Amino acid sequence: MSKKLLWGFVATLGLVAIIIVAFMMFNPGDKPKNTYSQLYLTVVPVNSEKPDWETLKKAIEARVSYLGELRFFENMESHARLVITGSEDPNEMGSMLLVQGKTLLITDKGQKVATDDEFESAMPVSFKDTTGSYGIAIQLNDTGKQRLLAMLNAKDKPSKIQLVLDEVPIGAMKFDEIGQDGTLSFHLRKGMRKSFAELLSRVFITRLPFKIAGIVNSSYFVAPQSDVESPLNFVDFLYEARIDR
Repeated sequence: MSKKLLWGFVATLGLVAIIIVAFMMFNPGDKPKNTYSQLYLTVVPVNSEKPDWETLKKAIEARVSYLGELRFFENMESHARLVITGSEDPNEMGSMLLVQGKTLLITDKGQKVATDDEFESAMPVSFKDTTGSYGIAIQLNDTGKQRLLAMLNAKDKPSKIQLVLDEVPIGAMKFDEIGQDGTLSFHLRKGMRKSFAELLSRVFITRLPFKIAGIVNSSYFVAPQSDVESPLNFVDFLYEARIDR
């Protein structure tokens, strides 16, 4: 009798374990776990009684297709939850900067060196002097090079140059390290050297068919943007997109 009870107890434990594992594997509410940078968003309609979630989903898929994919979208009627996944491969970073459209090079004295329309190329680099230190190498066109060389030869030349993405400095380099060919190699700021989640967040947010109206309590309030290249019409929508970390 005791053996039967023991085997029954073991069988029950095994069944419970199987149920738990199955729930963890197939529960769509869980955040997918992999080696990629992921952006978790909660999108809330502010002034629309009947949000068109399917249209929003298609817009997001179209906007992030070149950098990643929409891995998860859940319509909760009052809000939507979604997960956007992007590659952590530093080889993606050059293209991120080029398509972003809001990249700027400025000196520590506030002088503008170049905007992204003067970038001839942008590609990832790895600095050998620091293990695991990633950066961005940028080659300017002739207009940008001339402005840069003029600063290099000036008597009161700046000491540093900053790489700014969406009005946020993400990297810097010393002026003395600039090559005569005009190539710039920026060390990414701490926190961006190994994980590019923050950079991806900014790129994804600004590439959605909205414009950022303001940031309140770390939440992004986004409004319709009509000047994007999108067949979708968001005139009747106002969303609040919160980044869930």
